[in-house]
Amino acid sequence: MENGKPRTRRRGCLRIAAKVEGMSEETGTDESPTAGRLNAVRRFVPVALGLGLFALGVYALHRLLKPVKAADVIAQVRATP
Repeated sequence: MENGKPRTRRRGCLRIAAKVEGMSEETGTDESPTAGRLNAVRRFVPVALGLGLFALGVYALHRLLKPVKAADVIAQVRATP
């Protein structure tokens, strides 16, 4: 502490980084609206892709197991020595 004020060394580094990278000094985030949209898309695409693949897997299992009856499976399991 110099002159009763705490050192703001970390804050100064954030300011320098913000000026170099074109970011806001306050939050450390991009200021451009297209960067915000791009970040939203980057977060949304993996989630949507995962849900889509999961839905396709459920649909495939539904189609493949449609002719199989649960009672037949249970009877075969019980008949197993």
